[in-house]
Amino acid sequence: MTEESVLERLKEQFRAATRTTRTPRTRNSIRTVPGMNPVRGYSNNSATSNSDSSNNNNNNSDWTAFSDRRVAYDDFATIDWLHDEASDRARQISLKNTRGWRGWAARFADGMQAWIGVWLVGVATGLSAGLIDISSIWLNDVKEGHCKAGFYLSKKFCCWHRPVKFYAPYAAGEGIPEIKTILGGFVIKQFLSVRTLLIKILGITLSVGSGLSLGKEGPLVHIACCFGNIISRIFSKYRDNEAKKRHLLSAASAAGISVAFGAPVGGVLFALEEVSYYFPYKTMWRSFFCAMIGAIVLRLMNPFRTGKLVWFEVKLSRRWHSFELPAFILLGILGGLFGTLFIRLNTQIATYRKKYWSEKPIIEVFVVALITGLVGFAHVYLRVSTVDLVANLFRECADIGGDFHGMCANSVQGQVIFLLLFAACIKFFLTVFTFGTKVPAGVFTPSIAVGALVGRAMGIVMSSIQAAYPTDPFFTSCSIKPINNPCITPATYAIIGAAAFLSGTTRMTMSLTVIMFELTGALSYVLPIMVTVLTAKWVGDYLSPGGLYAELITLGGYPYLDSSDEYIGAGTVGDIMTGVEALRVIPGGSEISVAEMETMLSETRFKGFPVVLRRNDWKVVGFAGRSELRFALSETPNTPASLLNFISGDSSSAFSPAIPDLNETPPTSPQSGNGTIDMRQWINPTPTNFPTDFPISLCVEYFKKMGIRYILVTERETGVLAGIVTKKDLLKHVMYVKDGGVGVGFDEDESQQHRRRLPVVVTNRSGLI
Repeated sequence: MTEESVLERLKEQFRAATRTTRTPRTRNSIRTVPGMNPVRGYSNNSATSNSDSSNNNNNNSDWTAFSDRRVAYDDFATIDWLHDEASDRARQISLKNTRGWRGWAARFADGMQAWIGVWLVGVATGLSAGLIDISSIWLNDVKEGHCKAGFYLSKKFCCWHRPVKFYAPYAAGEGIPEIKTILGGFVIKQFLSVRTLLIKILGITLSVGSGLSLGKEGPLVHIACCFGNIISRIFSKYRDNEAKKRHLLSAASAAGISVAFGAPVGGVLFALEEVSYYFPYKTMWRSFFCAMIGAIVLRLMNPFRTGKLVWFEVKLSRRWHSFELPAFILLGILGGLFGTLFIRLNTQIATYRKKYWSEKPIIEVFVVALITGLVGFAHVYLRVSTVDLVANLFRECADIGGDFHGMCANSVQGQVIFLLLFAACIKFFLTVFTFGTKVPAGVFTPSIAVGALVGRAMGIVMSSIQAAYPTDPFFTSCSIKPINNPCITPATYAIIGAAAFLSGTTRMTMSLTVIMFELTGALSYVLPIMVTVLTAKWVGDYLSPGGLYAELITLGGYPYLDSSDEYIGAGTVGDIMTGVEALRVIPGGSEISVAEMETMLSETRFKGFPVVLRRNDWKVVGFAGRSELRFALSETPNTPASLLNFISGDSSSAFSPAIPDLNETPPTSPQSGNGTIDMRQWINPTPTNFPTDFPISLCVEYFKKMGIRYILVTERETGVLAGIVTKKDLLKHVMYVKDGGVGVGFDEDESQQHRRRLPVVVTNRSGLI
């Protein structure tokens, strides 16, 4: 077949693909997706397979045939976004083509699945948050005694504590770095399981109730996503489609923040800004609905018996002055410095812990809990729980029931400032050592507490200065203050300091501003909070780009390609690919025995294998995933002597161009007439491939925006396979360029191999390494 005839044939097939005439489906037909390339499937149109171009007017888009995934993803694998999105589109088209009342009912039920799912997630998350709040408050009060009227009543409503020692692999830690990685397309099978959910709820209740320097906000996001994963199994559209499931998990993460802070809008922005990889328009509304339901359920449970959604909800009644803006900016600078120092120390401790303490998690938690109890009891401000401490720091002096250890007394302000700053230092170091231990732990509340302590101290300093020099022109605006109201309110500095320090740690901006607004109810303080949060982020990004979660993802070695990162290096994919000499390929035009295939699978750990035209002609014709091959060999009735064929059921057929015959209908049985087994349904006949001189910068954008798992690299002139670039390979190179040396997060052997392969090539072309 000449090149001209191949070109004409492709043009005719493309014209046929754009026509909309429908043909009836048969029971064994493969679903078609108009307007998309074929993925793991071929035409279902046997009636027109041998027709000429004039009869193709009734062809049902042979170019667009598609088949469902039959194999679940392996653990620690990346998902195929393109396949899953195409699968969902095929399902929607199938529903659209169903006529009558049955079709209407099916479409209505399909549309309601998403709303029912997020409603269930919101209800479950709200109930869990209320249960955790009630239980942790009760456990924290047990330190001071028990209620005679009823042992189940906490101190507040009346009038069992122990060090946390529960260890569970996936329930430990905060969970947000893993959630971000999962939403980015990575598979961690047990991380969102029922067992992890139960242990996480119990563990965070005990952790918070024990008085450890940690919070429950991050773990609540993990708990909400566990509910999202479990509830998704009820609905087939989510159970069988990993890409669609991640939209539900995005909504669940919004509900987690909503019930943690009583901030539904802030929860949606958190899901958009911080954790979600893809956030379509529908997902935004469903996230808002899920966050709203969670907040409503929590409000109905009323765990604090105050009618409020959070323990330290406050209402600010005084406005701020323009001369306070420099002090707010200074708090932002301190927040950025705090976040950078916290990230670096915590990362170093995590590396040390992984090396020396990984086998002794219970002992470590016991030691940390013991030190926390002793140090906390010795300091007057740290004897109460972190939530109680923040609640008192956020309140104006007029609203505090009694003077909180002299914090509002004018005669001991110097002593109070020292105690506040000393408490902030203690809280900082306790959090550095506690966050990362094998207990459920969040960093939100401790960061807020440290920021509130520093902010309250600065507020007292500013108030003292203004009181000492009331007639100074700098304080002119104070002359118009209401009678008997102080000019400067230290509580506002505590709130703004809390926002600054949390932003410096997590690098949140929009969502944090909205959360603080929903938390305080003071619209007039949105502007200073915005200025402070942005200052903290700018300072933090300048000193330590990426924030805490980026560092934890890197430390864990997770394959997460941040959509906000910009790759500024040069070079081509040929420089970073795994060369063809290191690969195992499948010759599609030659029959392969089952025994030979089993040997290849047992001798390698590759996630997939390129399919080439023949043993002596390595033009790319497809890609076969390892899981699909394993499943096909286990399900297909065969013997070890059976033969496999990957591009044709007839071993005598030959494909001159590297193009499958799209007009041929695959057999209904995997066993073809001559005794070979047709494997076409188990391969992707249109893998993404780039030439060797394709720029790495554009390749990074393809991986980020399309969710690609791998690309095949081919020679530009011949189309012959040259190598492969996987998502993990690309991440290693991006980290290598960003770090200016060995990438962080992969083992010594991989670093050595990367160092040997890349520097000479990339240095000569870009000079970046």
